[in-house]
Amino acid sequence: MPRPTTIAAKLAHLQGLAADPAEEAAYATSLLSERSTRVLEAALAALERAPGDALPTSARAALRDLYERLDANGPRDDAGGTLRAASVRLLRRLARPADADLFERAALTFEFQPPGREEVTAMLRATALAALNALDDDLGASYAARLLVDAYTSPMSGEPALTAARVLAAQGQWLPLYAYAAGDGRRQPEVLSECLRALTRLPAPLLADLVDRYIEGDDELALVGLFDLLFDHPDGEAHAARLAAFLGETRHYGAHRYLCTLIVARRSEVLLPALIALAEEERDPHKWESLAEALSLLDGSGRGGRRVDTALRRLRARMDDAQR
Repeated sequence: MPRPTTIAAKLAHLQGLAADPAEEAAYATSLLSERSTRVLEAALAALERAPGDALPTSARAALRDLYERLDANGPRDDAGGTLRAASVRLLRRLARPADADLFERAALTFEFQPPGREEVTAMLRATALAALNALDDDLGASYAARLLVDAYTSPMSGEPALTAARVLAAQGQWLPLYAYAAGDGRRQPEVLSECLRALTRLPAPLLADLVDRYIEGDDELALVGLFDLLFDHPDGEAHAARLAAFLGETRHYGAHRYLCTLIVARRSEVLLPALIALAEEERDPHKWESLAEALSLLDGSGRGGRRVDTALRRLRARMDDAQR
């Protein structure tokens, strides 16, 4: 059978091999030398779907060659770095120590698009950092510390700083995370939340400082990270009164819902009575549903008993009255 020559024929042939992962992966690898973006996108997607044992031995070299070709003129040949990011994800599965140089370069790739000269390769840097960390913990931690404070972190995704925070947290490298959380510079909400929840080894006085800094703030994602931290930190219970006060006073209803659920899910001996007491008297209708959902998780658990039933009845009666 003659090999396809047009873009449409190549895409159709690739699609027709879907039932045979090894054949599909082999043909997809052969397409990595193509210039068509459509063909490259389809080939890379097919390789990402392939199980590990279906990837041909030639895929690593082909992926490296593709990356170098695209990287030679990234803004023109791979605007935004999408194809290079896919190449790096695949190389991660096949990586050898010699691939660290490519991952390091990718982790420090910055490209800008007109008209506003917006930086567009944040996801490439994040993908490269994850690949680098999988290959070498020390290199991963070093580049994560650099990318945690990346001035061109995406305001939409929080990348690459979000991946950097997760890499450092997974390695127990909490000092850069604390520096990020305690600093006065501009911080991404998703990244800050990730940093906060990882600080379970923070000394008690510094934990208290973070509570003072964030418990009355307007950043709900930061509040979620702080709540997770307080439930996992050995000294977290010392701040139970602040959490109970937050439940009663806050108008951040998303954070309120999260904390209610967390208290019940963790079966907090200290905060459960406070939650039940608040539910009995709460007059803010925006909080009724969160309280009812959380307390309903205690049904049949033997925790709270008759008082939980009473609080739930009162909450549901208020909710019914409000709907009439």
